[in-house]
Amino acid sequence: MPTPRAPTTGRSEFSVASGIFNVRIDEPLRLWESFVKDTLHAMATSSRRGFAVNFLRPLPAALDDGSRELYRPRPERWARFCESALGLRVQMLDGYGLREVTLLVRHPRSGAPDPVRAPG
Repeated sequence: MPTPRAPTTGRSEFSVASGIFNVRIDEPLRLWESFVKDTLHAMATSSRRGFAVNFLRPLPAALDDGSRELYRPRPERWARFCESALGLRVQMLDGYGLREVTLLVRHPRSGAPDPVRAPG
């Protein structure tokens, strides 16, 4: 018997992806970053006004053990991707007590107000 599906409305106003990029275990970096690109593109096309994603910050060199379990990119890379490849506006939120950065990504004509800046 097929599983019942909830009706969908197509696009959402906003989407949020929290922590979905952080744990890559031993996935090759090239494949993992392809997953990140595909997911950001999907969020851009399925969200009318914008979306938010977060990334773990890179560890300081003294603490980095070279582990491939966690994905810790420089968040500026993905901010640039959203701006140049997807044509979106990006604001990076940082300094809220966690070793991560949140990207608030908005469509240029979304009408979404700029969020309150994080203390910094």
